[in-house]
Amino acid sequence: MTSIAQTVPNYIFGISEQPDYLKKPGQVVDSVNMTPDVTAGLTKRPGSEFIANVNNADDGTWFNYYRSDAEQYVGHIQENGFVTINNVDGTACTITQLAGVTDTSTTANYLTHTAAEQLQTITINDYTFVCNRTTNCAYTAALSDTPPDEGFIELKVIAYGRQYQVELLNADGTVAITAEITTTADSSQQIEADTVLDDLVGDINGNDGFTAVRIGSGIHVTRTSQFSMRTSDTTVLNVFTDQVNNVERLPYQCHHGYLVKIVNSAGEEDDFYAIFEGKNSQDGEGVWQETVGWNRNVAAGGAVTYTGINTTIDPATMPHVIIATALNTFTVAPCDGTTGGANLAQSFTQRTVGDEGTNPTPSFIGNPINNMILFRNRLGFLSQENVIFTTSGGLRPIDFWSTSALTSLATDPIDISASSKQPAILWDAVEVNNGLILFAENQQYLMTTDSDLLTQ
Repeated sequence: MTSIAQTVPNYIFGISEQPDYLKKPGQVVDSVNMTPDVTAGLTKRPGSEFIANVNNADDGTWFNYYRSDAEQYVGHIQENGFVTINNVDGTACTITQLAGVTDTSTTANYLTHTAAEQLQTITINDYTFVCNRTTNCAYTAALSDTPPDEGFIELKVIAYGRQYQVELLNADGTVAITAEITTTADSSQQIEADTVLDDLVGDINGNDGFTAVRIGSGIHVTRTSQFSMRTSDTTVLNVFTDQVNNVERLPYQCHHGYLVKIVNSAGEEDDFYAIFEGKNSQDGEGVWQETVGWNRNVAAGGAVTYTGINTTIDPATMPHVIIATALNTFTVAPCDGTTGGANLAQSFTQRTVGDEGTNPTPSFIGNPINNMILFRNRLGFLSQENVIFTTSGGLRPIDFWSTSALTSLATDPIDISASSKQPAILWDAVEVNNGLILFAENQQYLMTTDSDLLTQ
């Protein structure tokens, strides 16, 4: 038999199951109680020490939380949603559980699961977020406000020999009443704005269900049923109900809480909604603030109805948090803005501007969240084929909404999808130097940008 001599410089390349002729020098078949290290070489595995029996459960999900050298925790979530946490020194922590959850409770809750992989965790500061892959995210029943049956008449100029006329129309387009006054053509006689406004109020108020109230240089009109308005001379009067075609048509004095949609062009992408905020919440002087929109539905006969849009994410269907409230003390809670205390409670923001076109619903609504990531100061949810990021820094409260429908900001949320000929449902993600690797069942995707900022 031929003698073969071989020098093996080290054993730092770990275990390999390949045939011997394919192994690299330094790879081994097995390693018992040894740790390969490129710096220290092959060293003896550090010993272990029994500290405490933290949990004898044989089901559920385990997680860990490192806060500092003095606060290192190992946590466990039972299949019924009951949470236990121990400090690594063996101390059992005090846990405020979800409402109704005990060690032996059977009532379903967000943390209820049947397999460990159904729950995923991520820790950010004092919050360990837990998502359930079997729970679909949803809205609450809360809807945006819709415009009441109201209109506004603004007196623009006072002129001699002019007719100030407003026709108030029923829902079917027929004229309900006509309010009008014609000013004198004699320039030697003074024309008072009060005279014009009071005359128009007198023609409207109390007739056919209409109520008219003067506000500054305008008239606020309401009715118990739908109506619209028109004028024959827009140079002297500005009239509108729930829509205007230019923001310049909005008066600086109006009814507090008046809702209007500004339709800037034929396209919907530049439409926005405004509400009048009167000084001290009173009618009169004030400002127009951008607000959340509504749906305007026009029937075949011309009748208009309004429906609000969803504004509020239901925290009961969203990832819950395990909050570190003090040393060895935790609270398990939904992100409802109250549970956990005023200084620690976590919440989701509401949609306060725009509509489904300019500030759309996050794509995780109606679907489960498969995992969570933190990337460039944004919390991200993986749901179906999409990765959805909060606004930049929008971590407390958790913010998935744009702050304005008028312009796109660098801080706006991001919602993008992966596409492929095969299913591209995303399950996990890893941050690398040049971006974020997203893992689907059969493929990987790289989300990257050439910009220093991560933006839409």
